[in-house]
Amino acid sequence: KEIYPNIVYVCIGQGENIDNLKKLITELKLQNHVIFPKNLTKDEKNSYLKCSDVFVMPSITYKNSVEGFGIVYIEAAQFGVPSIGGRDGGASDAIQNNETGLICNGNNLDEIYLSIKNLLEDKKFIEMGKKAKEFSRRFLWENIINKYRSDLPLLKTIGYKESKDVINGNLKIEKAIELTTTKKIQFAKRQKTWFRNKNN
Repeated sequence: KEIYPNIVYVCIGQGENIDNLKKLITELKLQNHVIFPKNLTKDEKNSYLKCSDVFVMPSITYKNSVEGFGIVYIEAAQFGVPSIGGRDGGASDAIQNNETGLICNGNNLDEIYLSIKNLLEDKKFIEMGKKAKEFSRRFLWENIINKYRSDLPLLKTIGYKESKDVINGNLKIEKAIELTTTKKIQFAKRQKTWFRNKNN
């Protein structure tokens, strides 16, 4: 608060550590900088997001629980708000590091602090927010459906594993076709060898 005296952290959600957090905030004399709104409607949550400069949720793996795709980062991006996410889980699928936000080690407080400081310096969050909003458009259902419609004829020409990788975004359609073609050639060669050996 010495560097950014007007900063306000809005903590949305009431987890099991809420009492410990409030106690810590009192000890650090941050009552005027951290608020815990309760029982928010969806519209109220969106209002907080829309008014934010940065969305911070550096997720970590806890026991067997880990953040999935991270739709909340996309929701923030739709309002032009860049995010800080953790390396664990699916944050990297929803945040383009150093473009639409930052990915850091959620278990390292120094990394989290430096990530926040980085976005606030020179108001970098403004430019990243613009990129985040543009990036979020690719997750609109209309765009997703159109993408699969355009890829569908090609998906029919490639193998099951390659199709799955393309749909999950782990493989470019062009590379999938190349891999499938290579497999088909290798299979044809094995078949030719098998028939030759059988006839001999």
